[in-house]
Amino acid sequence: MLPVRLIIATMLVDLQWHEYALIAEATRMTSSDLSGHLQKLNGRRYAETKRAGQHSYWRLTELGKEKLSSHIDASRRLFAVAEECLQSFQQNDRSAGNTGKKLAQDYRAGATIRELADSYGLTFYSARETLLAEGVLLRRNGPTPPPASPEMVNSYSNGSSIHDVAKEHSVSYDAARRMLIAAGVKLRPKSNPAKGEAARTPPIAAKPINADSQVDPDSTTAEMVRKYNDGQTLEGLAEEYSRSYRAVRTLLLEAGVTMRPPKIQLPPTPPGMVNAYNHGWSIRQLAIKHDMTYSRTRRVLLAEGVVLRGVGRPGSAW
Repeated sequence: MLPVRLIIATMLVDLQWHEYALIAEATRMTSSDLSGHLQKLNGRRYAETKRAGQHSYWRLTELGKEKLSSHIDASRRLFAVAEECLQSFQQNDRSAGNTGKKLAQDYRAGATIRELADSYGLTFYSARETLLAEGVLLRRNGPTPPPASPEMVNSYSNGSSIHDVAKEHSVSYDAARRMLIAAGVKLRPKSNPAKGEAARTPPIAAKPINADSQVDPDSTTAEMVRKYNDGQTLEGLAEEYSRSYRAVRTLLLEAGVTMRPPKIQLPPTPPGMVNAYNHGWSIRQLAIKHDMTYSRTRRVLLAEGVVLRGVGRPGSAW
């Protein structure tokens, strides 16, 4: 039943005769609207009518009462399910809130976003967004390093460069720099070396590695070049040597390395895509059919060696 007919049936549930005018007044419906709904109920044998002079009377039938009861029972079950769903959603919200607090606590204790994502079964970006939602101030470069040891501080204060300190204590340049800053050491400006310190030679040479090169084959640059030429990515080198992606790329370019073109991961070619294109389907139609973007569909076809039609040129099926 429609909701308005449920209201009418509820008024007639006592199975007594009720005058049409009183029903219209109680439901605040126009005479034409009420008549239409009552006729529908009568057509399904849910209600019956009689006339007495100028007045008409209506009452609910036993079948109508059973139908009304079934609707009421269904509504009660619906409300019960809705209440269970609401309680479940509220419980999930509380659980998500507890997860956010645990993420924030672990992050402040030194865990990285990547470690938190792996630990809690989240993506990197969802873990990051959760931390931001908890008001966590994200670190710029990984976990906060411990302060530099007295040996590191003394070595730097006696004129050693940060590169020398990093090499001596087997840490990266960036880690050594952060550790010195954490220890309260005021770093020397690059343009003003300490008294008695010789001009420092960059530990990473920026020349091509070839037979005439003066680059130490055991240097970090040579090692990075070899690994890159063996197939390692810039992202992998950046993570391994604790440097930024941009810094690694610049060092490799200065060493004369020719960068590989970026690899675009393409999905497997859907069955029938190439055949459909050759029989007249457009790239846009194929993209919609296989739930892919236009540009990705185009790249898949090119990767399959398909010669694309010119814009506006129909295929053989059109």
